[in-house]
Amino acid sequence: MLDRLVSKGSQDRLAALDLELTLDGANGDERVPLVRAHERSKQYGALFYHLQSNPTYLVLLLSTMHLSDIDPLLDVIMFTIYGSQYDSREEHLLLSMLQTALAQHFTASEETANLLRANSPVSRMLTTYARRAKARTYLRSTMSKLISAIVDSGDLDLEINPLKLDSESVDGGSIGGGNSSGGEETGDEGSSGGGSNGFRSRSGSRKSSLSSTRKSFQFLKSNSAQKAAKKTQDMLDERTAILADIVRGFLDTLIGSIDEVPFGIRWICKQIRVLVKQKYPDSTDLNIASLIGGFFMLRFLNPAIVSPEEYTFTKAAKPSETTKRTLTLIAKVLQNLANKTTAIKEDYMTPLFPFIEAHKERVSQFFLDLCNVNDFDQVLKTEVYLERFHGQTELTIRFDQVFVVESLLIKNLDMIAPHPNDPVRGILLELAGDGGGVKSVDPAGETNRKRIRLDLVAPADLEEESVVVRAKASFCKILQYVSFREDDVFDGRGYFLDLQRLADLAVSLRAVNPIVGKEGVHALRLLADLKAQPSGASLLKKLSEDVTLELEGLQLVTRTFAEEYHVLESVLADAYEQEEMLRSRIQSSSEYLVNSKGEAVSIPASVTTAINNVDSVGASADQLSPQKPTIWNLFGLHRSTSQNQLQK
Repeated sequence: MLDRLVSKGSQDRLAALDLELTLDGANGDERVPLVRAHERSKQYGALFYHLQSNPTYLVLLLSTMHLSDIDPLLDVIMFTIYGSQYDSREEHLLLSMLQTALAQHFTASEETANLLRANSPVSRMLTTYARRAKARTYLRSTMSKLISAIVDSGDLDLEINPLKLDSESVDGGSIGGGNSSGGEETGDEGSSGGGSNGFRSRSGSRKSSLSSTRKSFQFLKSNSAQKAAKKTQDMLDERTAILADIVRGFLDTLIGSIDEVPFGIRWICKQIRVLVKQKYPDSTDLNIASLIGGFFMLRFLNPAIVSPEEYTFTKAAKPSETTKRTLTLIAKVLQNLANKTTAIKEDYMTPLFPFIEAHKERVSQFFLDLCNVNDFDQVLKTEVYLERFHGQTELTIRFDQVFVVESLLIKNLDMIAPHPNDPVRGILLELAGDGGGVKSVDPAGETNRKRIRLDLVAPADLEEESVVVRAKASFCKILQYVSFREDDVFDGRGYFLDLQRLADLAVSLRAVNPIVGKEGVHALRLLADLKAQPSGASLLKKLSEDVTLELEGLQLVTRTFAEEYHVLESVLADAYEQEEMLRSRIQSSSEYLVNSKGEAVSIPASVTTAINNVDSVGASADQLSPQKPTIWNLFGLHRSTSQNQLQK
């Protein structure tokens, strides 16, 4: 509240001073207006309101940009236009933008192998979203202890590339050089009395001696190479085992903290699953999990592992090169776990293939479980925020960022806002036509790094947006309570729901379920309101597509719960069987005691020993004092070799 009052006071003072900021013109003498804050703030406020509340504009703008130029704009979008990273309304709008971008990306893609792994505008968007505050907080709370243990352990060297290990062995002098053989040959020649005459006079014995010497040297050299190779292989086996233990520790932490994964990250995973099923209905769970892993591992988790200094995981400014390589190897193993591969590209990673195969199903299930979240309209209660949003909020943005966004919009205006009545097109043409917009920006200039505060004013069509959100929430409720055949509620093509028929079906159930009937009546009223809007046809089409996606997501969750239910039924049956067996044993023991009445019943010595052992273990455990976590006890490693053997 204090920040809002201070910012409002600053803007009022700026308007009162009638401040005109200027920059040098193109000819060096002319000075042109940059922003007349009190006159242009409403125009820019309206422009950025439309960009923020209708993410389609930003998706279209991003699709026109070259990959080498896209990152600065993504930073403006993710951390300025949607800069209130804990605000539910802005989170909802940003997720809407990602949903639109993902849907377009899946529609345009011809193959799925590298759908989210290739470098594309959508993959850049997902990577940038994964750097937002909630995602970073989750990574710090779950990964920092593991990564800090590796970084703080010193230069922990887990290099498993034999080529690099061989070069180290050669540098260490474990394999002899070629100069020694030359010396031996020279010495033999000298012992003969020297000169070529001596060599000729005893050519037979001389050749025999040289042949014997060469064979002896080759044997020694071969024996030394075998010892070095065995030593290298032992080191590789040891490091591979330790690397597998560390990765297992990361997996345990990830799977154990699934409920802490931010909603936005899980919702993106859900959208990927729904879109894959929609485009490729025969896709297996393994294929879907692999695509989800392309986002979760490659775009979210692994960047934090490889560059912990950017996430402030450790006190060290930057890990050493050796530690950096160890972290990279951990990320490689995790990525191979996420990929749907039958072999590993790098030959030196092959020893880890059994570990990867053993844990792939576990990781795939984790990716599928990430998708079990509700629609964001229900979770974030966006409809409530829209009702409370009476047309004004604030956006803090730099002058140079205003210039970047405005210039890109004008450059691609016909693609982003082609309709003559488009509000964004009207604002941009007005700004460009009267000379009031941003003319030029010197990125290094002090003025352009200053920030301005814009009032984002909602236009009169806010009610239209609110009706769409409330209608979607209403139909999602109907889907949860109404059973139907697809032919009854889908359109003629069978692709999307016919919302009118779905609402009528809910109303027809009013006698059986009054709550569902009431919701159906409410949905019909909202549909009527949307039809009355100027852009009613397009709004209804988009609403039908969104509700269809939610139905598919609900079906996936239902199928998952059904599978888990059957598993739990089997576990329960086993428990009942175990209970019956124990009851039978108790009955037999009781009968035995009754029949043995009056006789001394002795406890077997083996039982007494087992009880004493349990007591002694418990007592010794109580005496243990807590220790500072290290890489060895944190990952449950067995320190069978000295640490020096694992470090450079």
